[in-house]
Amino acid sequence: MANRIVLAAGVALLVLTAFPAPAAEYYASPNNAGYGGGTLALPFKFINDGIRHLKPGDVLHLAAGTYNESVIIPPTNGTEQAPITIRGDPGAKIVGTTHERDGIMFYPYGSSYIIFEGLDITGGTRAGMCIGGVSYVTVRNCNIHDNGNWGIITNMSEHVTIEDCDLHGSVRQHGIYFSTTHYPVARHNRIYDNRDCGIQLNGDFREGGDGMISHAVIEGNIIHDCGQGGGAAINMDGAEFSLICNNLLYNNKAGGIVSFCGDAGHAGAGNKILYNTVLFQPGAGRYGLRLASGVKDHVIQNNIFICGRGAALEIEENSTEGLVSDCNIWVQQGGDSPILLGEQAMTLSDWQAKQKQDAHSRSEMPAFKNIEAADFHLKPGSPGLHAGRAVSEVATDLEGIARPHNAAPDLGAFQTH
Repeated sequence: MANRIVLAAGVALLVLTAFPAPAAEYYASPNNAGYGGGTLALPFKFINDGIRHLKPGDVLHLAAGTYNESVIIPPTNGTEQAPITIRGDPGAKIVGTTHERDGIMFYPYGSSYIIFEGLDITGGTRAGMCIGGVSYVTVRNCNIHDNGNWGIITNMSEHVTIEDCDLHGSVRQHGIYFSTTHYPVARHNRIYDNRDCGIQLNGDFREGGDGMISHAVIEGNIIHDCGQGGGAAINMDGAEFSLICNNLLYNNKAGGIVSFCGDAGHAGAGNKILYNTVLFQPGAGRYGLRLASGVKDHVIQNNIFICGRGAALEIEENSTEGLVSDCNIWVQQGGDSPILLGEQAMTLSDWQAKQKQDAHSRSEMPAFKNIEAADFHLKPGSPGLHAGRAVSEVATDLEGIARPHNAAPDLGAFQTH
């Protein structure tokens, strides 16, 4: 509180002016023998003790060690200018307990503007993190692994961002599960060894709202060795007006990318699938890209889809409305029918003639540098080099290298230097 003097009609008035309190820094350590007050010298023993103190701009530092607790976050709100941050030091590990389902969960709904950084989260019987009924929550640089159903699940939320995380070892389902969430972002994550999907976008009309996933950005993720139990590396049920770009999907066991309608309020429209590299081992997997259930107005451009045994593009006839597809590579290893339209398998030239799509696309292996070493940059002379068409939505590749605007860009997730 600060004082100032104001002159009014020749009379000096003392006015009290309130300024926001400076942001506080709190500390927790599982190695604390007692119940501290959250200072560096005497930290909280439990994360839950610190949560209730947090105000806009505050930071809760978690010292290295194992926190054997499930963290319950009641309605807790930062602001856009002053978010709340929960930050783990290297070695800070949250191990979910058996009496709660999740490592971290929001209950009841109502939190906003919270950032989680640098955490190792494991052992949740359901999820590493359950993010429900929130807005503007960010999870970054976390290792979320070996949880029961999901690494992270969201529902009835908006503007949830998951970036630069490792999500692996989900025993029963997915790495990331966005459920009925608008404006979700999954960017630059490494997602692997999950039983079902790498990233599941699931609109669900039974949850309430419009039952859709809208305006998602799924960008620059590396997803591999998922799908032993089914699903797709990027599985979109009811996603609309979303951007899926610069993703590298390889060695997955079921599908690559799919857009369809199952539980959602209606079939999605307006998704843009750009600059992705999708590769299956010979004889493995289902499809590279599948469009089904009457989805429409999809743009498919500058991608590489190489399938092990199924079709590179599997599309139902009711999902061709508004389709724009061009400058892609479609390959079926061990076959010459990379396109499946309804029940009709066809060559790329048949597809081009029948649907007037993919006029500048090819059906030949793009010559990666070293598939065995998971190096999916294109070799010199590859048919994928300079074979794309610039799009305004994507200016860089998976590694942040600028896509050329004067020359044609390369296909797939990587741009040559």
